[in-house]
Parts: sequence; C-alpha cells; structure tokens
Amino acid sequence: MELEEEEAQVCRLCGQRESIYIDVFGEEGTKRLLGLKIHSKINILIDEKDPLPKAICLQCLGKLEFVCDFQEECLRTQQVLRDRYNLPPLTEIVSEHFILCTALPLS
Repeated sequence: MELEEEEAQVCRLCGQRESIYIDVFGEEGTKRLLGLKIHSKINILIDEKDPLPKAICLQCLGKLEFVCDFQEECLRTQQVLRDRYNLPPLTEIVSEHFILCTALPLS
C-alpha cells in the first residue's frame, strides 16, 4: 500500500491531521479508484487541480471501503430477493420509472 509518512497531512474527508495517509491520485489511490468512490458514495469531488488536500487518512479509507462493500452487499441481496419473488431486476424498474417520468408532460 502506498502510504506516505511525512509531516502531518490533513485528511480531505475528516479534516484530522495524520502522519500516515494515502494520496487519492497516487498509485494506490488510483488502483483503489478512490476519487471515483469518494465522488459516487459521499458526493465530494476531488480534483487534482484544486488547492484542497488530496490525501485521506486510514480511518476514512476503511470507512469508505466499508460503505462500498455494504452497498454492494445490499444490492446483491435485493437482486436475490427479487429473483426469489420473480420480480424484474432493479435496473429495469429504474429504466421504466425514468421513461415514465420523462414521458409525462409538465402541467
């Protein structure tokens, strides 16, 4: 794991100063898709050009990975339940809902 031990960095997510952190755009952060996960799971966009910190602490890394794993587990469970009850996959329902919502005229 690409961890850097230098003077304390501020974690982009929790704001705590840590001496061990992972760079979102470093080799390990890129391999773990940290930028994408942070943006998709907690709606924070980290850009390489912005002046804010680009590192997260190990505690936040663990929490982020937990959230991702939990979401995947929940989605798998929903699919298993839908299969058991012979219901269409969630993607079909979302697509149908989107079509219905966009097809309705605004009054």
